[in-house]
Amino acid sequence: MTKLGKEIFDRTKITKKNLERKKEKWDGKWRTVSFDIPNEFSETRHVLRKILLRAGFMQMQKSVYIFPFEIKEILEFLRENKEFKKYVVYMEISKTTQEKEWKKFFEIYFK
Repeated sequence: MTKLGKEIFDRTKITKKNLERKKEKWDGKWRTVSFDIPNEFSETRHVLRKILLRAGFMQMQKSVYIFPFEIKEILEFLRENKEFKKYVVYMEISKTTQEKEWKKFFEIYFK
């Protein structure tokens, strides 16, 4: 990881520990981050993947990540960071064919 990449990664202060949800009631929405970052910015793409995994997201596809709860820190980071902003899409999804598997991964047994 480059020095800039490390600074971006460290600055986010996003860790699994501060995002753990203690039996928080799930609202039925999946937070999805999708990106298409050009090869010339492969380091940026690598940093973004690390940030999402560090935050507790599950990798659904190579450039699609999901999480069951709202994460304001991630949204603020993506909006503020010009390296990511134009290549990243954030979505909230209420229905999916993969819900059973995702609930199992995130240990959501309620609702």
